[in-house]
Amino acid sequence: MVTHLLRLRRLLANGFRRSTWTLISAVIGAIGGLFILAGLVAGMIALSFVETRWAWAVAVLGGALAVLGRVVVPLLVRGMD
Repeated sequence: MVTHLLRLRRLLANGFRRSTWTLISAVIGAIGGLFILAGLVAGMIALSFVETRWAWAVAVLGGALAVLGRVVVPLLVRGMD
């Protein structure tokens, strides 16, 4: 198992070495993910100052939208790698 994971890591590193744009896209995606995470944390902190039922409603609706997006988006952008 360890050798398989090491082989996969080497393949990933070779893919980044071959294509500079792939590396740039991965870095931009990681930065975008960090911004989304920061926004979610800020939103959850802001919800801590609201009434409990509103915080629960927003958290449940946000989670439901996230799950729905996880199901629907791959169907819409199928084949785009």
